Amino acid sequence: MNSIKFTLSSDLFFSITFLVFIILINIRNVRGHPNGAPPRLCEKMLPDHGEQSMTSAMPFEISLDRKFVRGDNKLTIKVKSKDPSRYTLAGVLFIMKQPNNKLQSFGTFDPTKSGDDLKTVECFGKQGSGITHTNPSKKTSLMFEWTAPNVPSGDYELQ
Repeated sequence: MNSIKFTLSSDLFFSITFLVFIILINIRNVRGHPNGAPPRLCEKMLPDHGEQSMTSAMPFEISLDRKFVRGDNKLTIKVKSKDPSRYTLAGVLFIMKQPNNKLQSFGTFDPTKSGDDLKTVECFGKQGSGITHTNPSKKTSLMFEWTAPNVPSGDYELQ
């Protein structure tokens, strides 16, 4: 019976180890949320799929159709890439909070202006108080509406 013998050199061992390491890293990063962010992410507002939060200047523009709204009025929000060839949106989660109240979301979102790309998510026990992606496809812009809560006036932050 013939057999093939080989010696695993340190260079080859390092190459194989490095290749396995790269594969494992990529498997870990694939565990994203292709059908939208789960409600448990509303509190921390941090990615949950192995990617880091962005620390550089945001490569997206957020525009509002008005600066002031009253209770039950709708606000149209547009998110658009500043450089669509380099920056796209795949996974998103937006909620509206007050600067001094990080554990509650306010108002409700309506995703219909973005077709099938967005859906609402329940944040802090309130249905429709967050909005997230429905699929991991890359998008260069999104548009959705937020209905202001019928409460006394205050400042709000889109996060």
